[in-house]
Amino acid sequence: MKKIIFLLVLSMMCSVYSQEQNKGENAPKLGDTLPNITLGEKTLDEHLEKGKVLLTVYRGSWCPYCVKQLKNYQENLDKFKTENIQIIAISPEKKKNALKMKEKNNLEFEVLSDKNHKMLRELNLVFKLKDETVEKYKGYGIDLEESQGNTKNELPIPATYLIDKKRKIIYSFIDFDYKKRASVEDILAAVKK
Repeated sequence: MKKIIFLLVLSMMCSVYSQEQNKGENAPKLGDTLPNITLGEKTLDEHLEKGKVLLTVYRGSWCPYCVKQLKNYQENLDKFKTENIQIIAISPEKKKNALKMKEKNNLEFEVLSDKNHKMLRELNLVFKLKDETVEKYKGYGIDLEESQGNTKNELPIPATYLIDKKRKIIYSFIDFDYKKRASVEDILAAVKK
């Protein structure tokens, strides 16, 4: 009887966890064609007029893994430019926070705001945080309401897409584990294929 109760409780916990967590299963993948999403003030097609787009989705300027990733892209910016790749980083943070991120880290590529996760939701890259996680973040000094300007308590799944002129994804990296990020080497190798 104890074993049955344990299995029922475990099953309910797994079910609740899976219902609350979008892990990117329905997000665009390698080979998919993206819709003509809006990135900042321009559509994806308008951005693609200048060449391929490396779209990287980050959680916020408060995330050290995100900052490290964007700094790495900046350090390798010449390599991206050589391959005619423009970088666009986007998060759900307020515009002023995105601008601070860009200025503080001397980023020479676009750092944009996706207010209320509008575009990120189109790409199925949003998940809702549990209340206890939100409180934990607040304990670390991370106030998502202040950072994002809403009370949704949602975050994006970190993702990186290399998109060709036809909006086809030629490189894709999506990982629910925010500590894992796309490497410059892997992105550039995708261009050579």
